[in-house]
Amino acid sequence: MPKRSAAALRGCIVAICVLTRLAFVATPAQAAYGDLRLPYPPGRAYVVTQTPGAYQNCARSGGSHCIGNDIWAYDFGLHIGDQIAAAHAGTVIRYVAGFGIGSCDPAFRNDANYIVLDHGDGYSSIYWHISYGSASVAPGQVVAQGHPIADAGAAGIVCGSPGDHLHFAVEPTPANGVSVTTSVQIRFDEAGEPAAGTAPVSANRPRFSAAYVGGSDWVILGNGERHPTTGLWRNTGWGAWSQANSRLGTFGPEPAQDQVSILTGANRVGQSQAVVAPGEVASYPFEIVGPATPGIYRVYLRPVIDGITWMENEGVFWLVDRR
Repeated sequence: MPKRSAAALRGCIVAICVLTRLAFVATPAQAAYGDLRLPYPPGRAYVVTQTPGAYQNCARSGGSHCIGNDIWAYDFGLHIGDQIAAAHAGTVIRYVAGFGIGSCDPAFRNDANYIVLDHGDGYSSIYWHISYGSASVAPGQVVAQGHPIADAGAAGIVCGSPGDHLHFAVEPTPANGVSVTTSVQIRFDEAGEPAAGTAPVSANRPRFSAAYVGGSDWVILGNGERHPTTGLWRNTGWGAWSQANSRLGTFGPEPAQDQVSILTGANRVGQSQAVVAPGEVASYPFEIVGPATPGIYRVYLRPVIDGITWMENEGVFWLVDRR
């Protein structure tokens, strides 16, 4: 064969190879679902005991995340009683918590206690194997990111002794809150897509969180006598508080939640500063007025971000001795 023909043939072979490789180049994957924090309290670290099946050699590992809607799920090595925190803000649309300790027997497949949080954007986070009766939330409740929702457990199919862990995934919001859809690729703000055997540290503090600083009064007042006072709370979350929606709201036992107080004539009082950044202290000035009837009166107040969430309830109250 003439050299020129051989070279031309080699060129054709190379071209065919290049074209073949180009034909099989994978298209870029859809961006992983984000705005998630690790599903346990800040400062804590737990080992990733199983990654998504998409990152496993499933033919060899036979991992439980290699099938069904677990293909993008993570397992974290939380133990029975360890606190689970909401990885994303959402509304509780399903809560199943009537089962005790499970086992590796497939018969326990439907006995896994779990909570589903609807993020409001078409996706929901699902928290499996929670401890019997440990949930601190209820269906219909709006939950802030970082808010404690339950304790880890070992309900359902769990292998090992006792096999306790947290199984976490994000799925398109399922009908009726039942997990029957396919999980999606996710990434955590603090850890990206953590590898098996690593122990990522959580930074999952709530966006809106508060700690009482001072201001609570015990005063003696006459009928109609006015007493100016100011409640002080520190912003311990990662989001700023705005004067437009940062309030102190009345909370039980006196008066009932969000009911008008006989002492303040209102159910909420506003923040004085335009913006309170994380770490800063918010001031809530208001007046207490002595009631017409003598007696001991209290008004319990709790910080709230209007339309979003109530913050920590520390049982803070103002007391009036009406003489």
